[in-house]
Formats: sequence, C-alpha cells, structure tokens
Amino acid sequence: MTAVKRALVLGGGGVIGVAWEMGIAAGMAEAGIDLRESDMFVGTSAGAIVGAQLAAGFLPHLPRPRSVPPPPPGGAVDRSSLDLTILGGVFKLWGTMTHDDREVAAQIGKLTASLPRDSQKGWADRVVYGMGLEGWPERPLLISAVDTASGERRVFDRSSGTDINAVVTASSAVPGMFPPVEIDGKLYMDGQVHSSTNADVLLPFKPEQVLIAMPTNKVTGSGIGPHAENMLERELTALREAGCVISLRMPQPEDSDKLGTNLMDPRKATDAFMLGMATGKAWAKEIAG
Repeated sequence: MTAVKRALVLGGGGVIGVAWEMGIAAGMAEAGIDLRESDMFVGTSAGAIVGAQLAAGFLPHLPRPRSVPPPPPGGAVDRSSLDLTILGGVFKLWGTMTHDDREVAAQIGKLTASLPRDSQKGWADRVVYGMGLEGWPERPLLISAVDTASGERRVFDRSSGTDINAVVTASSAVPGMFPPVEIDGKLYMDGQVHSSTNADVLLPFKPEQVLIAMPTNKVTGSGIGPHAENMLERELTALREAGCVISLRMPQPEDSDKLGTNLMDPRKATDAFMLGMATGKAWAKEIAG
C-alpha cells in the first residue's frame, strides 16, 4: 500500500458548502498549497463535488482544459416541486440523530425513496455539468453515500466499477429534497445522513496528515449540525489514536452573517466563496508554519 502523507477530507454542506470549499482551495493555492496534490481525497455530498474536481486536477478559479456547452437551465432546487411533508419528516428524523443510527437512516431513506424519480428534473445534469468529469481521477478518491433501504453507508472508489457522476450525485442527493440515485440496483442518498465528513474511511490508510473542511455544523445547520459535529468528534478520536495529525476548519459563529443558516441558499454563495478564500489563505500559512 502506497504511503499517504496528506489526505484531504471535504464535508457536506449544500450550495454554500460547495462555494466555501472551492474558496478554500483557491485561497490555499494562492498562498502556496495546492490541494490538488493531496495523496488521497475523501468527499461527502458537497465535498464529493469539490473533492472529485480537485482529485481530477481542476481548481475552481481556473478555466477548464476543454470547451463545454452552456450549463443546464434552472437553479439548485426547484422549490415548486418539493413535497414539504416528506422534507419536514426527513429533517425531523435527521435532527434526532446523534451517531451512526442505521434504523433512523433507513426511516429517512424510506421517505426519500417515495419521491418521484423525475422530481427535481435536471438537478443531476447540473451536478454532472459542474464537475466536468469523464471518469474517475487517477488520484485516490473515496466518496460515501447511504443505502436508502438499509441505512448503511457505502464507500465508493475507482475500483467500485461505478460511474463517478452517479456516485457523486448520489452522495449529494439530500433526502426529501432530491430523489435518490440508483447504483447497482440499489437506491442511494446523501452521505451526510451517515456523517458529514466520513473521515474514518481513512483509517486503513493511516495518513500522516489529515486536512478536514466541514461546512455543516451548529453554526450553519442547527437541525443537522449537531449530528455532523458528533460524528466528526468520533472520527477525530479514531484518527488521532491511529497516529494521524489533523488540521480542521469549519465555520465559526462570526461567519454566520456571510454563510447564513440555509446551506441551499445560492444568494450566499459568493460570500461563502470569498470567506472560503480568506480561510484558505490563513490555513495555508498555518500549515506552512
């Protein structure tokens, strides 16, 4: 097994999380640390979208090496098609989770699996367009999603033999908001239902250094934020016991004006990106020491 010196973990966090994490990558690059050179990537939901691009060699503020057509029309969420009863039920259950609770996850999965498969039509196309990937990157990339039937986490990588676009879309399929994605005959939903970060998937590799950026916490998501922080604490303990040196960034109370409390609000995306850039620059200086 090839030694892993630096692993990058990018957590879930909706539209705001994507913008914030892209800003972090851009800010760190400007300050001299290129996250594309990480030895391993772990991405969940928003972090899967950003992590897949970084692993493939893309930086958010640089032009792609090929011409692409205009993006698909529409916004992040077609609110007119949301079933508010299902959505409310999902987040009520999700807000009760304090750890890896497969029973509750399966209840969430049952609700989201009842959504029409054509709801939020075009959403998956926009995710795929935004990444611009034609296949799995050569650099190791681990992406988590949750089986709607069992509530169990599944970790995908290049060896899984699955389409990376389907995997990232599944990992980003916020239950109750987006329909689950079918892979290998099963329906998968947002990896955040298990954990916002899923950093424990690194344990077999024992990286020397683990960088973690987690957009979802008590500041940005009062409902699911506590679950995200509880799972992260468990993962941090396990990684430290394995000898990993960890550096973590997540939103602070003073950031709430810029990020808001709705992680799917595109109106805050620019502010989130700029905050991410500032965070990335400061983080790079700290790491360079």
